[in-house]
Amino acid sequence: SANYEVQNSYAVTVTATDNGGLTTSEDFTITINDLNDAPSGIDISRTGLMDNTDGAEVGTLTTTDEDAGDSHTYTVSDDRFEVTSTGVLKLKEGQSIDNVAEPTVTLTVTSTDKGGITIEEEYTLTVGTVQLSATTFEENAEGVVIGTLSVIDPDFTANITYTLSGTGSENFEVVDGQLKLKDGIAANYEALNSYSITITASDDANHEQATTYAIEVTDINDAPTAIALSGTTIDENSAGAVIGDLTTTDEDVGDSHTYTLSGDDADS
Repeated sequence: SANYEVQNSYAVTVTATDNGGLTTSEDFTITINDLNDAPSGIDISRTGLMDNTDGAEVGTLTTTDEDAGDSHTYTVSDDRFEVTSTGVLKLKEGQSIDNVAEPTVTLTVTSTDKGGITIEEEYTLTVGTVQLSATTFEENAEGVVIGTLSVIDPDFTANITYTLSGTGSENFEVVDGQLKLKDGIAANYEALNSYSITITASDDANHEQATTYAIEVTDINDAPTAIALSGTTIDENSAGAVIGDLTTTDEDVGDSHTYTLSGDDADS
C-alpha cells in the first residue's frame, strides 16, 4: 500500500494499443492523499523520580509519529502526576513520594494526536534521588556488579562520592560509579536473599542525599553436595532385599533428585 510519508506521488506512463498495433501514450501523476497515521511509540528521557520532593520532575515525553508536524497531548493513569505543556512528566504541586514507602511507581502514559488516535505506554519509575540501575543479582558470583549509580538532583555537581550503610553493606563497594560485591565475596540465596542498603551521595558543594534500596539475590540451582545411604548390609539369599534409603544433601530447599547406579556391581 502507499505511504504518503514515504512517497506522496507516483509518475506513470500508460500506453494503449489498438487491434492494428498502433499505440498512444499518456503521462499521469498519481497523488497520494495524506491521512492521519496512528502514533507508534512513546519515549521518556528518564524514569527516575526524586524522593520526598514536592512536584519532582521525572523526564520529558516524546511521541513517535509518521505525520510530520503532528502534535500530541498526554494523560497519566496516576492522578498524582501530570504532563506539562512542554511534555515533562512530573508530580503535581503538593505531591511527593517517599522511597521507603513506595520504592517504585508503575503508571501508564497515553499520548493522543490531533486526530484523536491514541497510544499507551507503561513505565515503572524508580523513586530515589540516588538512582541504581538494577537491584537484583545472582547468588554464587564473586565480585558481581549490581548496577550503575547516578544522582538526579540538579543541584549536585559532577564530583560525587558514594558511601554505603545498612545491614550487610560491608560486603559491597562502589567502584567507578557502580555498586558491586567486593572481590572474593559472593551472596548465598539460601543464607540471605535480600540486603537493605542505604546509598548516600555527596558532592564537593556539600550537597548530600541518601536512598535506601532492597537489593535482592536471585536463586540459582546449587549442586547437591552429598549422598547418604541409611544401610549398607543385607542378608544373603534375600532376593530383591531393600538395602536402605538414599537421601541427597542440597542447599536448594524442595529440590528433588533421581538416582542412577554405576560401578562394577551396579547390575546386581
